[in-house]
Amino acid sequence: FGNGSETMLVTDFNKAPQANSAFLVYENKRYELKLGRNTIGRQSSTPQATVQIDTHGDKTMSRFHAVIELVRMSDMSIRAIISNGSNKNSTYVSGILLNGNDKLILNNGSEIKMGNLLLRYELPV
Repeated sequence: FGNGSETMLVTDFNKAPQANSAFLVYENKRYELKLGRNTIGRQSSTPQATVQIDTHGDKTMSRFHAVIELVRMSDMSIRAIISNGSNKNSTYVSGILLNGNDKLILNNGSEIKMGNLLLRYELPV
């Protein structure tokens, strides 16, 4: 080390090899996220999201609250990157507030608070 030729080995315990999707879980219901851009919002008669969460009438989650992009990595694992959508209410990931153009990488089991609703990010088993 120190000679400019360091190699760092990183073990990723959040890998889901060959998976093509991941999930958001709310009240024991799984909502599928697909590779690419997934817009997340509450279910409504005028939907604005590709993944619509049944909030049972709770409007603290916006119709377009956040974006989760699933990206295939060179090792065939999936990375999930979350950012804010067009919302009036806050989004938190594991207690960290997403502001403006912030983007965070989700880990398997990450808790996501959108408005008053608490969701969990899960990789397939």
